[in-house]
Amino acid sequence: MLNDRFVQQQVYLSFPGCCLGKDNFMYFDQKEFGMRLKEIRRNKGITQEKLAQEMNVSWNHISKLERGTRSCSLDLLIAISKYFGVSTDYLLTGKEMSIERNRILSVIRDLTEIAQSL
Repeated sequence: MLNDRFVQQQVYLSFPGCCLGKDNFMYFDQKEFGMRLKEIRRNKGITQEKLAQEMNVSWNHISKLERGTRSCSLDLLIAISKYFGVSTDYLLTGKEMSIERNRILSVIRDLTEIAQSL
């Protein structure tokens, strides 16, 4: 069974040079996420109300996400990513993943599934 520390280290190693904070660990900045969400929404010509309706959340929830005062659930993150046709990586970090990183993550997912089936 994989422990949480091992999984976290794999995530950190999979994104070298991206959003590195103290001790070279990746961090998530809610305000930056909110700014990216707002920019994407505005570029697509979508109102907060329309996005909220499409995501089945309140307008206030979208507003707080964009201001960086509320965090986003994984389910909502994935739904927003699909709705706007952008990667979750871009929403979270502002950068797209390279093909090599995609292959590495694919191998990690496969190994995780194998480990869980044992």
